[in-house]
Amino acid sequence: MTEVTDPEIGDPLQEGVFGCISNVVNDTIYLTYQRDVYPGLHIQYDEDPITKNSIVFMTIPVQGFETLATKEITKSTSDLSIYPNLASNRININLGNNKEIAKVIITNVLGEVVKTTMINGESTQLSIEELINGVYFVSVETTNQVTTKSLVKK
Repeated sequence: MTEVTDPEIGDPLQEGVFGCISNVVNDTIYLTYQRDVYPGLHIQYDEDPITKNSIVFMTIPVQGFETLATKEITKSTSDLSIYPNLASNRININLGNNKEIAKVIITNVLGEVVKTTMINGESTQLSIEELINGVYFVSVETTNQVTTKSLVKK
């Protein structure tokens, strides 16, 4: 069997270690790393001749790269309250001044929806007897807002 990373057979798969990117900000990324032609050998010991490993300096133009960004996240101004928050059988959901119909979705920590219901009005009581003990997330969706709070059922 032939070693797939053997530099003598011209395979381009090589390990780059000790990478360093310059903190100079302009139209180029400056990257320096040590090339190791025998990846993973360090697990036993590394006796590569000094001529086999080399320091590589690369310049990568930034043209064509897209900017990574997220949408602006604003702090919720919701008056939503859920109590008690160590609940056993029932929780109270208070929407504050919001009087519109809202959808309540309860999910477990795996993101699985375990209960869904609609509520109408400022506050309501919701039975959670069927849920097993654990941590849940209660999301309340109104026309223009989704607010999520955590809930612990004992």
